Formats: sequence, structure tokens, C-alpha cells
Amino acid sequence: MRHKISAGGIGDAERVLDILAAHPATAHFVATKLARRFISDDPPKAVVDRAAEIFLKTDGSIRETLRAIITAPEFFSPAAYRAKIRSPFEYAAAALRALNAETDIDPALPDWIKRMGQQVFGRLTPDGYPDRAEQWLAPGTMLERFNFANALAANRIKGTHINPASLYKDADLNSPQTVADRLTSVLFAGNVSKQTRAAIEKIAKEQSLKPVAAAPPLTGINYVSAPHKATAPAAISPYVTQLLTLLIGSPEFQRR
Repeated sequence: MRHKISAGGIGDAERVLDILAAHPATAHFVATKLARRFISDDPPKAVVDRAAEIFLKTDGSIRETLRAIITAPEFFSPAAYRAKIRSPFEYAAAALRALNAETDIDPALPDWIKRMGQQVFGRLTPDGYPDRAEQWLAPGTMLERFNFANALAANRIKGTHINPASLYKDADLNSPQTVADRLTSVLFAGNVSKQTRAAIEKIAKEQSLKPVAAAPPLTGINYVSAPHKATAPAAISPYVTQLLTLLIGSPEFQRR
């Protein structure tokens, strides 16, 4: 049976939505979601309360609500630094950017993201994937993250390639420690934990790096006309692969 909606009915629905939008519970809900996204899984109550107040004062302005969050002292506090675990999609995108990867978005790449627990466009409900760490910290999916880091570092993802020479540039390839320092500086500005630093130095001491020629730059992908194949990169030293796997798979890189 079809029902006709009168103009008055539409007006009533709009009034209901206006009432809901102006309700303090809505303001608190929106403020919590935004603060959880940009600060931590359990954002400070003071930030949420201030953001909710701004939401109500500005008739639901997301821009002003977000401004209240990212200008709050808590946003810049040590407790908020690297407090959020990257989702698999964020993790893959960050790894590609960090390593200056070239990709033609072959299905192999979304498949890796799916294996890490977040199928692209795979959320059946309209609420989106949860924005909390426990969603992504299952042992199996964390292992897949490390496997992804190794596959990316070794150029074993179809349609996606990296050229490590663009990262360590003029570093002495005969000195594992020099290469390690350069990559750590490029990827983290040198800001890694004592545990990660110890793991890096352990690898550097155990490995010797033979002189290798710098890998040639990859041919770009033309997205306007038919894409062409990228030039295959030069072989990557096992030491560099191991080091990049460690850095991209490190706890620091899991966080944003």
C-alpha cells in the first residue's frame, strides 16, 4: 500500500529532526565520535563536554565542533601522541605514502587490507567500521599487518612497487647502521621507542650489506589513458627488506 506524504507531514518530520539535532544527547554523541576519532579511543570528558557545548551554540556546526577539539590542550598532550591505532586501510595507505610506493591499485592491495580485517566497502551496516583499537588488535590480523609490511618491503604485492633508494639516497650502503639511521629518520624523524631502536641496532649488527646500485626510478602510472606497466625495480637487499619490514611493522607505525 502506498502512502502519500503531505507537505505538512514533511514539515513535521523536519521539526522532529530539528528537535533531535538540538538535543544535548545528540551534541554529546557527535562530540564523542569526533574526539574519539582525533584524540583517543577514550577521549577526555572535558574535551567532549566543551565540544558538545560548541555544537549546541553553533546549531550543530561540525567545523566549529571539530575546531574546539583540535585546539584543545588535550589534543596536544603527551597522552594523545600516537594514541590511536591505525585501521587496516589507514595502515596500508600510510605505508604506501611512507615508502613512496607506486601502485596501480591491483586487487592484490585491497585483498591485503581485507586480510588485515577491513574489507574495502565491506561494512554492511551504515554505521561504518568501529573506531576503537580492539577492532584491529586480534592476533591473526596483527600478524597479517606484519606480513603486509614484509610483502611491501620486498616488492611482492602485485601492481605495487617501492624504490628504497629514494629513501636512503646517498647513505653508505656498506654500512647497515647508516642505512638504518637514515630510514629511521625518514620514516619517524628518529622518534622511535627504546625497544624498536634496540631491534634496529640488533639487525644492523647481524647484517652486512654488499654494495648495490641504486634502483632506477619507477615509471609513473597514467590514470588518464590506459595504464602501462611500471618498470620493474632493481632487486632490494635482504637487509633493507628486513629493516623496512621492522620499521613499517613497528608499534610506532601502527599508530597515528
